Amino acid sequence: MAKVKTYELVAPDGGYGYIILTCVFVNLSMLSAYVNCYGIIYKDFFSELEMDSTNITALNGINSMSSAIGSLMTSFFLKRLSKRKMALIGATLWNSGLFCTVFAQSKIILFIFQGVAQSLGQGIIFNISSTALNDYFVKKRSLAVSVSQTLLAVLCLVAPQFFKWSINVFGYRNSLIWLCALSVHMIIAAALTQPVSWHMKKIEISPKEQELKILLNENNMNHTTKALNDSTSIDVDRLQTITEDNKQKKIGGFLNDLIDFKLIKSFLLSIECGGATFVMTIEFIFLMILPQALQSCEFNWSEDDTAMAFTLVAVGDLSMRILMIVFNKLMNKWGSRPIYVFGIMLAFVTRIGILTSNSQILTFILLTLMGMSRCIILVVIILVVSESVKEDEFSAAIGIFMGAIGILNLTIGPLLGAIRDYTDSYIITFYLMTAIMGAVGVLWILKNICVKKRKSLQ
Repeated sequence: MAKVKTYELVAPDGGYGYIILTCVFVNLSMLSAYVNCYGIIYKDFFSELEMDSTNITALNGINSMSSAIGSLMTSFFLKRLSKRKMALIGATLWNSGLFCTVFAQSKIILFIFQGVAQSLGQGIIFNISSTALNDYFVKKRSLAVSVSQTLLAVLCLVAPQFFKWSINVFGYRNSLIWLCALSVHMIIAAALTQPVSWHMKKIEISPKEQELKILLNENNMNHTTKALNDSTSIDVDRLQTITEDNKQKKIGGFLNDLIDFKLIKSFLLSIECGGATFVMTIEFIFLMILPQALQSCEFNWSEDDTAMAFTLVAVGDLSMRILMIVFNKLMNKWGSRPIYVFGIMLAFVTRIGILTSNSQILTFILLTLMGMSRCIILVVIILVVSESVKEDEFSAAIGIFMGAIGILNLTIGPLLGAIRDYTDSYIITFYLMTAIMGAVGVLWILKNICVKKRKSLQ
């Protein structure tokens, strides 16, 4: 008798996944170029609107909070809308917010269109792009993330020089119009987003794997049968209690769909989420106020030197992404978490060096290394989250992670801005941010040591 072949559906790890990878690159390239050159683009804009450090950090907090809400709401709306529709909504919000920002003549208008509308779209786009990569690539996930992020780094390498030239020739408002025109491609990328179920590969399962799955199913059936038998002995009072509980569940059903409270308890309080959110928040704020700091009386750098500094950060970022592609197999062997901890400690050391160095050449070298640490912090976090939760919880986990970043930016951001204005010193503020980053790195190392010791005792 011929054996019946059994198949299962798995992620494509290629095929249409390469189209998705291209779409993700288009989406994230606009976001990355914009975020990477944020300080350069809006330096004169902020001066025109007379925004001080407190206003700027408050805007950053609103940006992050709106982006977090957009990312958090994505997992809720994905239960009702397709990824394509959500991507189109995100791209439309981002482009509309950016276009309206061009004509902002007051802080309120800037806060509404950039802080709320554009950032909501940014959160949706980031969540959809990360989820699409996570769905389409499993075995090649780290490679796909590294390739897409390397291409982004190439773009970010030339973006500071391009925006510096564009602002000098056309002005900062016309430069934003250029960026808005290029960002229309995000709508095309959103239209090409398709469900992964349309492109799943069919692979044959070995007889041993089939037997194991049958045993697991039988085990689950036995537990279900036992639960049904036990349920027949429930008394009337217990039945009334269950009915009341079901009513409460229906009342809170919307909130449960909106926010995965069980995932929040297990993931939000972990070092992989809680610690990483502090690191990401410090990274964003540091780079955002770095241009003003370098051109202040504490550093006395020219505009050309400042542009060169950001170019070197991009060079370090690109170099690290290329290394991640070359040593992709080694990364899979080590795991994403130890690499992420290394990135945190590298960021801590380079920032201490930048703040204490009196040599511009040494500072340029440290800025390049800081770009490498920035790459690890921003890129590897997607793999860290992916390893920390189940596959079907990834979108919700990204939303929770972005929500935590938004809350921290909304609270810590203005506080750091107030400290800067009160002390009238960027260096003191930078030391405080660097200390927070170092503390997270030390706590993460201690956790890894405790986990290893616990495993050895078992």
